[in-house]
Amino acid sequence: MITQQARKPRENSKAPDIDPDRLYSYPEAVEVSGVSLQTLRRAALAGHLKTYRLRKRCEHTPFVVFLGARLLEWLAAGKRTGRTSAHVKAEIERVA
Repeated sequence: MITQQARKPRENSKAPDIDPDRLYSYPEAVEVSGVSLQTLRRAALAGHLKTYRLRKRCEHTPFVVFLGARLLEWLAAGKRTGRTSAHVKAEIERVA
């Protein structure tokens, strides 16, 4: 039988100290928001978290940053990363 392990409580349970006017790179945004890098990437790709491209680090790779105000809005909205099962069920019902 497979048992689930309980999640460890977050060390910093207070509101994050995010400056709304500051630009955050991916590693900085992970640190201040308390979510994983993959969660930030999924939210950005799904369009739930607005990103800004500043310059290219290499020939084909832009340097992506987050505005602190957008991070705060995304956190307040529930850290959405993509479609939920409820959204998928609603789409299936509309098509059928």
